[in-house]
Amino acid sequence: MSLHRPFVQYFSTNGDGTGTINAVGNYAAAATEFKLAPPAGERYEVGCVLITIKDTGSLDADLYGNGVALTNGIDFHLEENGVNILDLFSGQTVKTNANWASHTFEYSVITHGSGDNFIIAKWKVCEALGEALSLDGDDNEELILTLNDNFTGLTGHTFLAHGRRVIK
Repeated sequence: MSLHRPFVQYFSTNGDGTGTINAVGNYAAAATEFKLAPPAGERYEVGCVLITIKDTGSLDADLYGNGVALTNGIDFHLEENGVNILDLFSGQTVKTNANWASHTFEYSVITHGSGDNFIIAKWKVCEALGEALSLDGDDNEELILTLNDNFTGLTGHTFLAHGRRVIK
């Protein structure tokens, strides 16, 4: 018998919600992966991923955050045993705020009048794929966002998964 529990977990450099979760950094010289990886004996069924970009000033459609120009963009894919088995955005990388609007089902720019502004993009996995995306820890499956640009111009940058955790 398996147990089903809801889960909310940040993508992180370790894959288990520990390590770095705020993807503000310079990854231009060496790509860095922010991932979601269930442990052995568990399966995650990912229903949505929230992407948050926080920055000062206005947020430009054709740049990332407020004025960050990305050369390589963000790659989003599924790996099994270290092998890319599913490119989630069909070979396209995310290089601008508008790209997140194109790839996700809900996209909002939120301004408060003072302080940082932010973007929240909600990728509804069930609508994009027709069902939740299943990650099996026994098969070493990982959902990965690869960053290979300088994101130090941002004040916040996170990826948060919502779904169901199945303990086998």
